Amino acid sequence: MDFRYLFILSVFACCTSINAQSEFPHPEKGNDVERAGFVGNVKSVTQYSVKWVKDQPQKGQVMNTWKFNKEKQLTEYACSWKKRIMRYDKNGDCIEETYINSDSVVYEQTLRKFKGKHLLAEEQVFTKGKLSMEKKNSYDQKNRLIGSNCYNHAQDIPYSELKITYDKQGNMLDSVYASYSYSENKCIPYSVTHNTFNKEGKITERVEQKWNGESRYTYEYNNSGKLRGRKYYHQGEGLVELRLYDDSERVVCTYDMRKDRKDSVEYDQAGRMVRLMTCNISKPNVVSKEHIYTYDAEGNQLESLVKKSDGDWEKRVWEYKNGKETSVTTYYGRGDKYRKKVTSTDSDEDVIFVSPYEYVDEPWADSKGIFEYDQWGNKTAFTSCDAYGDCHLAMAAHYEGYNRPTKSEVYHEGKVFRTTLSKTDSHTNTTEILTYEKGEFKDGSIYEFEYYDK
Repeated sequence: MDFRYLFILSVFACCTSINAQSEFPHPEKGNDVERAGFVGNVKSVTQYSVKWVKDQPQKGQVMNTWKFNKEKQLTEYACSWKKRIMRYDKNGDCIEETYINSDSVVYEQTLRKFKGKHLLAEEQVFTKGKLSMEKKNSYDQKNRLIGSNCYNHAQDIPYSELKITYDKQGNMLDSVYASYSYSENKCIPYSVTHNTFNKEGKITERVEQKWNGESRYTYEYNNSGKLRGRKYYHQGEGLVELRLYDDSERVVCTYDMRKDRKDSVEYDQAGRMVRLMTCNISKPNVVSKEHIYTYDAEGNQLESLVKKSDGDWEKRVWEYKNGKETSVTTYYGRGDKYRKKVTSTDSDEDVIFVSPYEYVDEPWADSKGIFEYDQWGNKTAFTSCDAYGDCHLAMAAHYEGYNRPTKSEVYHEGKVFRTTLSKTDSHTNTTEILTYEKGEFKDGSIYEFEYYDK
């Protein structure tokens, strides 16, 4: 577990509207604990506000609570004005969601039925005890979705319809989505997609009809069956985009007619992008921007260089130790004028090299970030250096057993800006996280974690 979840928690801490799908994703998209940024068998998380007693932070009021089952799925979320309770079947699919307001009254409930694992067959939404929305899905013998109908019972009108057909090879042939139109009082097509395939089962054309016109994509293949080109046409515009591919079906050239832009890409033997050139289609011999990338034998990116037609350029250099990134140096230049800095990560000395040119405008500053890790791979420090060789500690963190953080500090201009403290009770297996800021306004939260096991 690291401190990145504190940011994610701050996002989840805001009570969403009743129309929101979920504070966490559905089970098939990853378990809720890990998607929230947590590590371990988290049982519950409680967020408290911080109150200050004699200039010391202490627990204030409960702001938010999250509860999880042993399968790392969210079972309950509560804030000051609502509570959301989830119930799952043996396959991990959410079959019931209940929203309760601050007066302990159920104001919305969603019931779901599944056909096998993760195949939603029916969904009903009840608002204040009355059926307000109903959705039914249908599948073929191969469990492929072939239809979906959604009805608005609150207004007694259809909401949307979806129909999908497949060819004998199992390719999606047609997809028709229709939504209700108040003006015509019926479901009219909102988007219609038709795909055409060759005898090898490869797509050769896709036509999409939407409110803003028709889009058509055509695909071309070489004698070996490899994709070599894709053309995109839009109604009233003609050819909008052309993509060309190499024998590995990687994009090597893109023509964007709307922007009068051409992008050319080169790869190394390992399939990594090593060069990207951008120019105007109308001026093919003038390169407006060029990107160059280099890598080491392990595949780590060593350098990236961006050169522009006006003479400006930017370069980044990465350094590694034992496979871990230890520093990033950024150089900014204009023509032959540049500021270059070389920093040794093996000592405390920074050696600054500056070109003999003087800048007319304000200097182009480069920056460097130095990272440090412990033996378990936890990031323990981040140091930021400016163009003049001034380095400041930006972040420091400490960890204990089970790789749980005990303290993290964020610095600004040499002073502690934000502090995060953690302590674990070995008897109750509960971790308490305190994060607060000191300044004109003292703010922060205390997060209390409970685990199923150590």
